Amino acid sequence: LEWLNPALESAGKSIVAWEFFNEPNTNLAWTLPGYAELIRIVGKAIKARHPEALIATGGFALPGIGYAEACLKRDTERVIDLVLLHPYAMDEALDSELQGVADACERAGRPDVAVAINETGWATWDPATGHASYELFVSEKLQAQAIVKLHIQSLAHRISFVTLLAWNDITEPSDHAKNMGLVRVDGSAKPSLGAYRFMTSTIGDRREVEWSYAPDGTRVYRFSGERPVWVVWNALRDAEVTLDVAETPVFVCDMYGAKLTATPQTGKVTLQVSTEPVYVVAATP
Repeated sequence: LEWLNPALESAGKSIVAWEFFNEPNTNLAWTLPGYAELIRIVGKAIKARHPEALIATGGFALPGIGYAEACLKRDTERVIDLVLLHPYAMDEALDSELQGVADACERAGRPDVAVAINETGWATWDPATGHASYELFVSEKLQAQAIVKLHIQSLAHRISFVTLLAWNDITEPSDHAKNMGLVRVDGSAKPSLGAYRFMTSTIGDRREVEWSYAPDGTRVYRFSGERPVWVVWNALRDAEVTLDVAETPVFVCDMYGAKLTATPQTGKVTLQVSTEPVYVVAATP
């Protein structure tokens, strides 16, 4: 509390959520009861000064299921408002993590608690950052796929928000995280920025998501609205899927927004899908 008080006095109105310690579940200096007690003491002190503040756990590295459940079960005064996650994952690994955390919240008697991702990303090679070749670097195409998949899966699991670790590559001292941006050091955009922009503009503020996972691994996400949007991919194998879009004229687009069909289609639309997400979007009237 002696350390905390000066921070409380200097905190501006833009501070909404307070997070305690980065990835505590990876640091052996913490015991779980000790960490849970830290949140209780500090969270109560913050809310006494800022009643509107959201008290968040530290961002749990994957897997953070047990840590999240234990912290919530020890939170008898319901100080915690937000569980934060750091899943550098997509497809089955991400679904498993998000479903596991949701189940943990239920078991802890806190199905109402918010869950969010406040750190994620994929590093690509940008020699201008000064980082040597690294085994965790991925292709720029894979980075674009991963960012689209993670955001769409997160919407389907009703995650409150997703924050990328970095919007642009940096030259400041760091590990491979300095290469996780969607913009290179020279200011040029990576393909992932185009994919991110198309995804956010296409999905917009839609919240209602229906999704299915077929036995062959095909994923179909349907975002509701007057003119629905579908996003489809298969991370396991090349597959064929047929969607019934009824009377809505639609185009099939790749993850960057380029049309893969020459003219609008209606009725049953057959797609050839693989690891790269494709969109089925209504044609502009």
